[in-house]
Amino acid sequence: KAQSSGAENAVFDLATKVSGIDAIVSGHQHGLFPDAEYKGADQFDIDKGTINGIPVVMSSSWGKYAGVIDLRLEKTDS
Repeated sequence: KAQSSGAENAVFDLATKVSGIDAIVSGHQHGLFPDAEYKGADQFDIDKGTINGIPVVMSSSWGKYAGVIDLRLEKTDS
């Protein structure tokens, strides 16, 4: 399954169609990512938890799961 219907598509669209995004922490839509449901979908890496190389967590509903993204931050003058 490449993409779910509804609000999940907004997250997947951000990760595949918008440049400059470093990570996505998604909520409310009750989907789960990474998940085996998306194995083999174009641009999705469920082992790394990325879509188009962008770390993404979608933690399902009612506190069932926790999403973790490990980021290295660097201060710039811009």
